[in-house]
Amino acid sequence: MTRTPWVIAIAALLGLCFSMLLTSLATHALFPDDWLPVEAEIKATRVVSSREGSLTWSLLADVAYEVDGMPYVKSGLKILHKTEREDTLDSQGQWRVGKSFTIYVKADDPQRISLLADGGRESLVVAITVLTPAFLIVTFFTAFLIRRSRLKSSNR
Repeated sequence: MTRTPWVIAIAALLGLCFSMLLTSLATHALFPDDWLPVEAEIKATRVVSSREGSLTWSLLADVAYEVDGMPYVKSGLKILHKTEREDTLDSQGQWRVGKSFTIYVKADDPQRISLLADGGRESLVVAITVLTPAFLIVTFFTAFLIRRSRLKSSNR
């Protein structure tokens, strides 16, 4: 029984989709979602330049918050970053001193905070899931080359 190329391609595609699903589920299980919403108050803001490839401008805030009756202060929380300084300065007006907003605190480490409800975990899940095909392609291609090299050397 001969296998046609399209059957192999479909099987490979299904295997790839299944591995991406498993990777996503495993990442969710390994990085639990234990971030708690907490109200924070802005104490100060500043605009700073940084190099992330090209010059960008970040709005940093010093914030105060409370977890289980204990006060905390975080200095330099990155609120946003933009390529234009003027845009960042305009945004600074929306983040005035005294403004209250929701941050997310790691349940087992209240000094770790995030503006994202999952602490950025979803970004990690997406990155790992998207990189799964590249990893599998490189792995199988390397195995193919090794097998091919061994077959050629055994035929000599």
